[in-house]
Amino acid sequence: MTDKYRISVTLPDTLRAQIEELKKDEYYNLSYSELYRQAISAGIESIKKCKNEGTSFVTVADDAIKGENTYD
Repeated sequence: MTDKYRISVTLPDTLRAQIEELKKDEYYNLSYSELYRQAISAGIESIKKCKNEGTSFVTVADDAIKGENTYD
């Protein structure tokens, strides 16, 4: 038995390009699975941070997918 859950995700081209850039620049020694795990974990933390700050995560995420970094 495993404690992992398998999913399938469809990505828009802009997000796929950002993932490819991360893989090339920072995650070259890790698997895509680990990259996605870390990206999802970071996203969850960002959602929590936005909620605590009263910021709309949906707006922040839409901007990030478009390549606009409005949340630092």
